[in-house]
Amino acid sequence: MKAVRVRFCALVSVLCLSALLPRATLAAAPQGEAIHLDVFATQGNGLPIEGLTEQDFGIFDNGKPQPVSSFTPDKNDLEQTRVILLIDAANTDYSRLAFTRNQLDRFLSLHDGHLPFPTSLALLTEDGGVKMQNTASTDGNTLSRDLKQLSIGIRQEGRAAGFYGATDRLGISVTALADLLTRLNTMPGRKVVVWLSPGWAFLSGPNVIIGEKQQKDLFNEIMRLSDLFRASRVTLYNVDTLGTDEAGTFHAFIYKDFMKPVKRWQDASIGNISLQVLAVNSGGLVLNSSNDIAGLVDRAVRDAEPFYTLSYVPPTGEKPDEYHSVQVKVNKPGVTARTVAGYYASR
Repeated sequence: MKAVRVRFCALVSVLCLSALLPRATLAAAPQGEAIHLDVFATQGNGLPIEGLTEQDFGIFDNGKPQPVSSFTPDKNDLEQTRVILLIDAANTDYSRLAFTRNQLDRFLSLHDGHLPFPTSLALLTEDGGVKMQNTASTDGNTLSRDLKQLSIGIRQEGRAAGFYGATDRLGISVTALADLLTRLNTMPGRKVVVWLSPGWAFLSGPNVIIGEKQQKDLFNEIMRLSDLFRASRVTLYNVDTLGTDEAGTFHAFIYKDFMKPVKRWQDASIGNISLQVLAVNSGGLVLNSSNDIAGLVDRAVRDAEPFYTLSYVPPTGEKPDEYHSVQVKVNKPGVTARTVAGYYASR
């Protein structure tokens, strides 16, 4: 198969955003200041666990234990939590969009229409970016009426289809995510974004070649998105709308090949900015291989109910853009914790 040299014709607009929004203005933890972690603790059965104390947690930065600077127990900050339910019309076929819309409507009617957090609807289209409701509601019936009035339309392939069409949509998707994170960064509290989508094209492999400059730009974009997620306190969940059509297929698991931290520009791959990888690195989940989309959305939202906020002062980085892995452990059998996978330090 002939190699395809990706010239980032569509991604240029994404990667050039780094020049417009310098990392220094977005860093959630300038040198010497605390990093704040939203932590989700779950039992072996995957259900969230409540009632943990500060003594139950340990923070590790690059594998080294760090003292906890502050601790907020579960449910103390729920009033400052907002959920955004986003329909990805740019990457979803029209037949699946109708199914997704119906399933989202079914979710809004669960629990007698009562939502645990103020919730907004959002829509990503190929030509309009992300449009999000300015107001939020805990009334699922009200949001159901808003959903019925939402004009989604049909995805247009335009002049580019196949590989280059996928490249166009990837550029649109990453740009929209960065714009959304920037907008949410102006709002207080934490945010849970449930992105209903089959995902974006990975555009990675032995037959896809990118140049040195593009790879450096890609590395800068990976760092910038990492900063934006932390600064805006966003946890991303990907609910895959393909349902059982992808169960057991390559598509359901390919993102795991790109989960290794990108510590230098030479290791940057387009797959590292895929929707699924970004979701897991933010502390969220990839929920797939089920036709019960309403149930998956409910799991994502309910997963966020009991959470804990911990902070610590990170160690001094030895060099600019040094990657630090972050891990939170719970000293109770069968309990695991999720939070951001890491951050890029500055000196």
